[in-house]
Amino acid sequence: MTDITDDTPTPLRTVRAILWEPRGVRIFAFFVTVMTSVMAFAGIGSSVPLESHEVFVARTAMEMSRRGDYVVPYFNDEPRLKKPPLNYWLVIAAHRAFSDSEDDFVTEFQARLPSALAGIGLVIATMALGAVAFQSGRVGVTAGALVMTSRGFLTYAHSARPEMLYSLFCSLGILAFIALYRVRNSASRGRRFALGAAAWLSIAVALLAKGPFLPVFILIGLAFGLLLVRRGRAIIPVLRPITGLVIILMVVLPWYWLVVQRQDALEFWRGEMFGRMGGSDQWWYQPLSLYYLRKTPLLLLPWLVLIPGAIVLPWRLRGQAGRVAKLLLCLIATPMVILSFSKGSSWYYMLPLVPCMAVLLAAYGVRAFDRLERIVTGCDVVKRVIGVHAVVFIIIAAVAIVGILLSQRGAHLGAVAVTVWTAFILLGIVLALLAWTRPSTHNRPAIVLLIACLFFVGVAAQGSGIAWRVDRRLADRTFARQLAEAVEENRLLFGIGCEIATIVHYANRPIERVSRRHLAARLSETPDALVLTKRRAITSGILTGDITLEQPMADADDAFLLLRNAQPGDPSPSPTDPTANP
Repeated sequence: MTDITDDTPTPLRTVRAILWEPRGVRIFAFFVTVMTSVMAFAGIGSSVPLESHEVFVARTAMEMSRRGDYVVPYFNDEPRLKKPPLNYWLVIAAHRAFSDSEDDFVTEFQARLPSALAGIGLVIATMALGAVAFQSGRVGVTAGALVMTSRGFLTYAHSARPEMLYSLFCSLGILAFIALYRVRNSASRGRRFALGAAAWLSIAVALLAKGPFLPVFILIGLAFGLLLVRRGRAIIPVLRPITGLVIILMVVLPWYWLVVQRQDALEFWRGEMFGRMGGSDQWWYQPLSLYYLRKTPLLLLPWLVLIPGAIVLPWRLRGQAGRVAKLLLCLIATPMVILSFSKGSSWYYMLPLVPCMAVLLAAYGVRAFDRLERIVTGCDVVKRVIGVHAVVFIIIAAVAIVGILLSQRGAHLGAVAVTVWTAFILLGIVLALLAWTRPSTHNRPAIVLLIACLFFVGVAAQGSGIAWRVDRRLADRTFARQLAEAVEENRLLFGIGCEIATIVHYANRPIERVSRRHLAARLSETPDALVLTKRRAITSGILTGDITLEQPMADADDAFLLLRNAQPGDPSPSPTDPTANP
């Protein structure tokens, strides 16, 4: 297997040469890809209902398809331009591939399929990035295993939100830029152009997946990194701004142009794009926050122990490997610092940088293990202990998985289907036997790493599933379906003091959001309308009316109610009233 070297005087080798030709690396890359695929597709079906953010994607795709309008997204019969349309388009494609009619309901599987596929692609891109950055198949495969078992992957590969798509295309752009940096003085002009075009095409698709913020920060970080490693002259050859401008105009501009023709351009750009990050007019007035410094590492759970060594690694390596490590570190740090000046506080903004983080962690881990191996070379006891650890990992994983499966909450989780985890356990047993019988000291630690990945996948997936509040999702979906059966299709529904997205989707009907001050006027215009709200609005006296449908919930104040003859109660509610609508 190829190890990290302090310098790489030879031209960049292809990813296939690094990841495919060494037989040991080939086997491990295959295992990581298989486990990633199983994990990505486990639990994306109807057993885990969509949460409110996912509902926006599924329902918007459904309304775009029914309208035949693929330019302006609509949700609840209102324009929704908070995100570009790539995710909606892909969900529409999945819906048409797995449905008999365009009018059919968009299912959980169809809504999450693009994210699951993007998650698999992200792990493969991470393996390629590690192999290219450090010319080491071991680093690439290890980095892929770290991403596959990370909290960020386990959370967003199972979500219909566009985060995983965004991460995949940003990572592909980074991969192409790093490859271009390494071959800028040795490759042919055609190959350099192809890498530059691939990088910018990935960035352009990322812009259509979620927007311009992180790609812009990545480009700034790359330019700063080149200055840091004293390669300022490489900024133009690596970034290739003319190529980038042409590709961006060809790929991204048409959709924005079509939208601007139908919406107010300034309001669209300011309110929907900059407004989501805290407001363009307030961007630089925020004090430096430590939010992203604290939260970003959580995306890499449970591998935080490797972070200190990964931060020091770029200054421990010499030559080309050290310069590439510094570039990766700048790519991570630059968006983290810039975002710290905004009001936006969402850890998943940094998800596209997880592959860069994993590659640095893997490079440090491989280097540290090689040094440790030289210390204990020839010690048969250590070799046997490695095999024992493999068996112990399997036992712990099996006990944890079965224990949670038998729990009341675990019974609802599609992500813990017995067949899926049985396959994991069987695969782990095979790897444990290989770890015990194969004499190679290089192969044995890699096998043990994969077994550790099995353990972390099992435990982390269960923990993520419990954190998803699956019971609440099931209750909301059940209530929405009951509402659809109990209320005529032509009956007008108002929503007040509650999040209506999930009900809109699963009831498959629009609900008009109304503020308290306008409720009386709307009810006077349509006295037979029904009002959807939460029980706390009744108990606090904000609303009165006859309950026609009630959601059975342990937390009664948070239960949905459907009211007939509804009327505003307290005409002067407190400004901090949780039922108030903005």
